[in-house]
Amino acid sequence: MAGIGIVLLTTSLGGFAAYGLSVFLISFLEISNFEGGAGYFSVFVILIGAGAGFLTGLFCALITKSDFGATLLRAGEILLGLAVLTVVAVVLGKVFEDKGPKLAGDALRIQVEVKCPRDWKPDNAVRAGHFGCFLQKYPKTGTLAQNPIVAGTLVWDNPPPAGEPWVLSCTVPLQNTTTPRYMAIYTGKSLDLTLAVPLPKHPNAQHLEWSPWSNGFRYRVVKESDYSAAHPDAGAAFAQKRKAMLAALPEHPSVADWLPFYENDNEVPTYTNQLNGREVEAVREHPEQLLPLLRSADPTTQRRAVWATTFLKTVPDGLIEPLTSAGLLLIPMIRTAQEGFLPGDPDELDEEKAWSFYIQWGMAMDHAKAPDRRAILEQVSAQLEKGPRGENLQTMADCIKQNLAKHE
Repeated sequence: MAGIGIVLLTTSLGGFAAYGLSVFLISFLEISNFEGGAGYFSVFVILIGAGAGFLTGLFCALITKSDFGATLLRAGEILLGLAVLTVVAVVLGKVFEDKGPKLAGDALRIQVEVKCPRDWKPDNAVRAGHFGCFLQKYPKTGTLAQNPIVAGTLVWDNPPPAGEPWVLSCTVPLQNTTTPRYMAIYTGKSLDLTLAVPLPKHPNAQHLEWSPWSNGFRYRVVKESDYSAAHPDAGAAFAQKRKAMLAALPEHPSVADWLPFYENDNEVPTYTNQLNGREVEAVREHPEQLLPLLRSADPTTQRRAVWATTFLKTVPDGLIEPLTSAGLLLIPMIRTAQEGFLPGDPDELDEEKAWSFYIQWGMAMDHAKAPDRRAILEQVSAQLEKGPRGENLQTMADCIKQNLAKHE
């Protein structure tokens, strides 16, 4: 019975000790709680600790001939030793971790510029964001476990002088000193290449300058502080822009003054969590101010007014007619996407604009309990039939056909 008691106590002691250890490790290793990561890690450590306590208690109970107290003390010493060894191993691993090369105490990024073939130019896929670059451990692609990668930032939209090829620029953080370094770059289906960049493990000041062009590319390193200053975080840049827009508002802004806040730079609705609430309050307090905006001859104003209308829980009767008519904005949006369509390369960016407007306009019409949108949808459907359709336009066409069939 004494042996069973020792095993139970050491199992509990191991679990409690592991909980304390997990709290330390989560903080020391900066483990994020994104999607419950820190919680899962804590549970894992506690289970390991409880298992270690069980085995330690069982071992001591079986081989130690001392009394209960001495046996328990011996088991506790072993558990304490295991915990200390774990902490020492983790701390030493962190201290000697390969955190990448540094120059004057500053982290570095590798920057590579590549000359594209002379017939290369940005296609719809590139403009829609189907591009990327990253450093990888081996020249051939594979799973992340087989070929670890570090993602970077690819810049493609710097038009070259007449007669010169396009130049792509890729910048990736140097997170370790592993060599050789392979830079993979792709732009949709039009370009896919891997370069062996002869950068040493620990670049020095001379590597801050561009290397000579060789085999169509050149490279250098950039200090992290310099890169961050020249390329602010997208979230921070958005927040700064919003702050400037707020500062420019009049003392008593109208709904028209708030309209730009409802749309991002891609002409699609701003994410709800990026709205500060004041623009929504303005629309809900003065919905009547939307009337001239929904009737505006300016497509941008009209489009943004539709975004704002989606935040009305109840749409006043006076807004239903201009809101319904605003659906005709879909026709030029669809036409633009169709004109930009290329075989195997649909204009995804303009299709996304049209699809976003279709969804938001439909949502606003639902809030308005608009009795009839058939006339608008028939005209939109006719435009969809006039040209090619990528995924978003095809989905829209299918939705409209179902809607029209349901209300025949």
